[in-house]
Amino acid sequence: MPPVTLRQRDLARIHLFKKQLGLDDGTYRELLSGLTGKSSTREMTRQERWILIQEMTRLAAQPPVKRAIVQPDPPPPEKARLLYKIESLLARYDRPWTYANAMAKRMFNLDLIQWCDPDQLRRIVAALVYDSARHRVERG
Repeated sequence: MPPVTLRQRDLARIHLFKKQLGLDDGTYRELLSGLTGKSSTREMTRQERWILIQEMTRLAAQPPVKRAIVQPDPPPPEKARLLYKIESLLARYDRPWTYANAMAKRMFNLDLIQWCDPDQLRRIVAALVYDSARHRVERG
């Protein structure tokens, strides 16, 4: 096995810091670009890698930022009623909330049903009512 090069050691340290700091790919590339003007460690010189390692060491030594837990605002009454109705329709056929989220994604390209407006929620209720009627016919 060939000996580990200085470059390989630097890259290993950089990626270990990336994982330790919990940096996603976009944030990591912004850090690289901000320090060296390059978006990849592959393009960096030894000096640029050293600058990056020093900055990541500094960031890792800082205490983590404590974030206050923010409770989301309760939905408006109209939306709350519709979400309650959706919840009861889901429970009727033992369907999880992920089923409703998938409906929101398929119907409106929204990842969560909580992001739907009241009109979209009414459409989801209608789809669930239609689905429940279809299941009644199949079982009946």
